[in-house]
Amino acid sequence: MDMERGIAYIRIRDGKVARTVEHDAEPNVWLDVDSEGLLIGIEILGPIDTVRVADAAERYLGPEASRDDAKAISRAVEAVERLLEPA
Repeated sequence: MDMERGIAYIRIRDGKVARTVEHDAEPNVWLDVDSEGLLIGIEILGPIDTVRVADAAERYLGPEASRDDAKAISRAVEAVERLLEPA
């Protein structure tokens, strides 16, 4: 996390990034996915809408993900947003 520049990376799980997907509704968000299209991390490059980011991330969690996994991602994104807010 670089609070001065307002950027952060949330690692969801270990793995090799095969591609980075641009968030279609959030220009400051990029999603790193593996070769199977499963989420590895979320890159935040500025102000965001946490609900849209969490919703997009859920699309890449895969069939084995639980509702708790989705909630944990939402909480992590919200926490990062609070930390990056200007004082």
